[in-house]
Amino acid sequence: AWRMNVELLDRDMDHILAAIGPETVRVPTLFIRGGQSDYILREDIPAIKEQFPNSRVETIPFAGHWVHAQAPDEVVAFIREAVNA
Repeated sequence: AWRMNVELLDRDMDHILAAIGPETVRVPTLFIRGGQSDYILREDIPAIKEQFPNSRVETIPFAGHWVHAQAPDEVVAFIREAVNA
């Protein structure tokens, strides 16, 4: 089951909400977005790929913003695939 670490969120919320700096991130990065969410839009993907050149952006078409809750099996499958790549 997915659980939120409320203590960590409370402690670090200012850092979590801070903007990502302009530096290029070269570590392998997986973005999983819901096709029904406006959080990561199709037009955002080129900018993501520019800042995260070693990234993948996967979309679960029927999911919204809470993609991990709406499509847990699909999310786990993408994560397993990324870890095993």
